[in-house]
Amino acid sequence: MFKKPHTTKPSNQLSNSACKKLVSQVSTGLEQERLKGEKRISVARAYTHTGQEQQLTIYYDSDGEPIYFQMTTPHYLVPSIYTLIRFPTLLPTIITNHHVLDKLLHGADLMLPGLHKPDLLPLVHLVQNELVSIRGHLPDDPIWAVGYLAQDVSLLLKAESGKAVITLHTQNDFLWNTGSKRIPTPVENPQPPPESLDVALVEDEARAQPLDTPAPPIAEKPPPDQVDEYLLSALLMTLWKGDKLAGQFPMPASLFYSAHILPARPAGCPRAAGVKDSSAKTLAKWLKAHQKKDFLQVKEDRKGGETLITSLNLSHPELHKFDKFRTIAEQDKLDAAALQSAELAGAAPDAKNPQAAFSASWNLPETRISALFRARKDPRVRAWIAGTEIEPEGLHSRQQIEDALGKYLDGQVARASASAKPVNRGVVVPDASLAAVLARDGSSAAISRSEVLEMLLASAFEPWWRLERDGVLVTEKQGETPTIVLKKKKRAGPKHATLIAGLELFGIEPGRLAKELRTMCAGSTTTHPVPPDHPAAKALASKDILAKLTARFSTEHAARSIAALVEVECQGDQRAFVQNLLLHSFAVPKSSVTVL
Repeated sequence: MFKKPHTTKPSNQLSNSACKKLVSQVSTGLEQERLKGEKRISVARAYTHTGQEQQLTIYYDSDGEPIYFQMTTPHYLVPSIYTLIRFPTLLPTIITNHHVLDKLLHGADLMLPGLHKPDLLPLVHLVQNELVSIRGHLPDDPIWAVGYLAQDVSLLLKAESGKAVITLHTQNDFLWNTGSKRIPTPVENPQPPPESLDVALVEDEARAQPLDTPAPPIAEKPPPDQVDEYLLSALLMTLWKGDKLAGQFPMPASLFYSAHILPARPAGCPRAAGVKDSSAKTLAKWLKAHQKKDFLQVKEDRKGGETLITSLNLSHPELHKFDKFRTIAEQDKLDAAALQSAELAGAAPDAKNPQAAFSASWNLPETRISALFRARKDPRVRAWIAGTEIEPEGLHSRQQIEDALGKYLDGQVARASASAKPVNRGVVVPDASLAAVLARDGSSAAISRSEVLEMLLASAFEPWWRLERDGVLVTEKQGETPTIVLKKKKRAGPKHATLIAGLELFGIEPGRLAKELRTMCAGSTTTHPVPPDHPAAKALASKDILAKLTARFSTEHAARSIAALVEVECQGDQRAFVQNLLLHSFAVPKSSVTVL
């Protein structure tokens, strides 16, 4: 609603009767007390960019900060983000992922794939058009947006697509920018002292419990120097992926910290550990310290507004020594995938090993793909092979050919005597028979053994591959070894999509994966036949092979052709996430995943 500038009429002080009416509409006692204590509440008429029919009444506190706005259609009294951050329990809260929050900040509504359905269960009593707030999934995340439900929560739990929340107001929109642009401090809800009867009941319960009942573990916060390391690792990970953020600067410091630094902390970092537990204690000091180290550039608003991140140093020397790691955000996606798959399978998830639970819920077959080689029928190749241990008509692995070549070359290099200089056995001069195979006729230059092996595989052997499923041979075919291919596809404008083909090789059902990626990546997915010229389609073009690969699938595999592979298309560039999912959750070998 406020993603474009709104027109505001001159403000007036709210009368006592109108102020009492406003207080009566607020449900939280603490907020009522705050409103009663305000020296001056002003009100102004406003119109949004959508037209005159969207007339608003905006209420401001004595500091000129927006605290509520009243809509005419529908008739809502909506707390501002400033008010919701101060009083997080003022509205029921919907939890979503951080990359979804970025989309909300640009005016998008919250779509159903961006929700984690188990978090909706406590809110099943909410019905359509009720106001809700939206925040990230981390414990310290502030409220980011407010809106109203597009459907009853009970219906959202059953649906798979569509809008979940119609967004009205977000951080960093034009209504937010009329205020101080600073994140306010949440007001804690004081706990009243227990009555004597309640104390007696608690004491009776304590006496009734067995003595050997273990107390719940108390999470210990890491020391400040350890938190400093966690935050530095998160900053380096953000810099490593910084080219994706280039078009988003300048960025508010609070958004940079919440949406990019906190999710990029190492998976082993306690979720509650943040900048307040570091040696810097505050975000402003932490940013200044890293600006001095040339990690980023910061601009402070002299008028008291929010600090902005203007740029990142993507060529910092520390990045050359940086090793990637699994982040909290990536671990959350894997945990969500494990939970989702366990729910689909009707089994409880394994909290200690979510990846194992995720993989087990799919019940994938044990698949082995081997790259093999067969000797060409060239007379020169056969003449050379006759002097080796290689079977002319057999299929051989790379290691078998390397071992046979090593023994052949060892026979050519004379052993050095004790008094002679050591011989470099890693460099050889091929004899006439091997030189003919390598197309090195007349050349007497020495080459390394590794070069000989690569030249030999290219000139003397044909590539083959073998596919085994649960210990049973599925096929042996000539050609390059097929892999699962992840490819980025450019769509209209700056948008991209990810294409995933070849899933059938490892028994992964494309339709089911598309459904789960819709939730994990918070974006739309679709499936369609793989183009005939695709490498995976060429390798698996046989109807017999495809029938064996898809025999255990629960749904109809191909929409148009029984001899077609199915490709999954996922919104956004999800190549890194899908590759990580395949390697760690589905145990697909890294050599069997090609990223383009």
